[in-house]
Amino acid sequence: MVAFLLFIFLLFFLLNRIGSVISSKFKYIVIGVISLYWGFALINAPDIEGYMYCYNIIGTNGNPYSSLSGFTFHQFEPGFIYYMSFVKKCVDSYYFFQFISFVIELGLTYYGINKLLNEESTTLKIMLAFALNFTLFMSAMRQGIAIALFICSLPFALERQYLKTLGFICVGFLFHRSIIIAFLFILLYWIIINKRENFYFNKWITISLFLLCNIIYFSGYSLSNGLSFISQLFIDEIDLAGDRNYSTYAETLSGKTNYGILKVIELDFCYIVIFFNKKFRNKTEFNLLYLLFLVYFVLNLSIGGMLIHRTNYFLVIPYYVVLFLSLDYFFHNKLNLTRIASKNIILGYIVGLFFIQKIISSDYIFEYHLFDFII
Repeated sequence: MVAFLLFIFLLFFLLNRIGSVISSKFKYIVIGVISLYWGFALINAPDIEGYMYCYNIIGTNGNPYSSLSGFTFHQFEPGFIYYMSFVKKCVDSYYFFQFISFVIELGLTYYGINKLLNEESTTLKIMLAFALNFTLFMSAMRQGIAIALFICSLPFALERQYLKTLGFICVGFLFHRSIIIAFLFILLYWIIINKRENFYFNKWITISLFLLCNIIYFSGYSLSNGLSFISQLFIDEIDLAGDRNYSTYAETLSGKTNYGILKVIELDFCYIVIFFNKKFRNKTEFNLLYLLFLVYFVLNLSIGGMLIHRTNYFLVIPYYVVLFLSLDYFFHNKLNLTRIASKNIILGYIVGLFFIQKIISSDYIFEYHLFDFII
């Protein structure tokens, strides 16, 4: 607990030191602090037994697969196998391998967000504000690296640099095949943007979509009930006949919904700020981010289920970026708060949620269990 509180103090301290001009020294200090937390805070990562066993038996010479005969814990992708073998050549410690993997994820995520926003001070604020949250869904190393590579592909997708985008996606596919689902959203963006300047609808369609998604959510009906067979096509470990329940919203393995009323309010807030505000809509450089948020909004409120749970891994970082931009705009432009006050409120909100959820529930990986009891 002392280490956790010290890290929170460092987050607030560093956030308040961010100015319009960022020195390289300060940037590396911020990245270093987050790296240490990312590298050590989740040393007991999901599926650690399988990763550790594979790392301990994997060969470092020739074909690494030859040393994995009988290894059936996971069907690890070839990119991850060869990456694991390469790191083991340098150091035999599994924990160093896990630490360096998390640091690589951080570096790739920072690079992608910074290139997408083209504003280093905002990128650092986002990384600090969500330093706690990012670790939760990127701690499974194979998919974590794939997520980071997907984030790296977004700025190139925005500029329609097809080969570079496909390059990141292909490398990500070598670490986790689920990145193909995320790539479909980039394809959707390319299709739409090649036919029109933006993807915004007229106000009646925008209002209707907003109301429809909320009605579906609050009615308790999930469209994923009719899509369970699709989930089985993508997720081989799904067991609808067992004690798992994936049919309502974005549920965890225990069957408990991740969404409380606070999360829905947060989603609705971002939707209203983005799609009913001309100043935001005119920022065409954020079109891809807004489209990814729209997909995240629609899928989670109206469909849910295990298929969406997997998809969320790739959409949640763009969502957090949009959430930060929306909150910052509201506090600074609508409530006339200073930039310092705005960013401290945002960090306080995120840290507060994380801390309360950590106390209330041990299963807080994706969204907000806080206020679940209200609905």
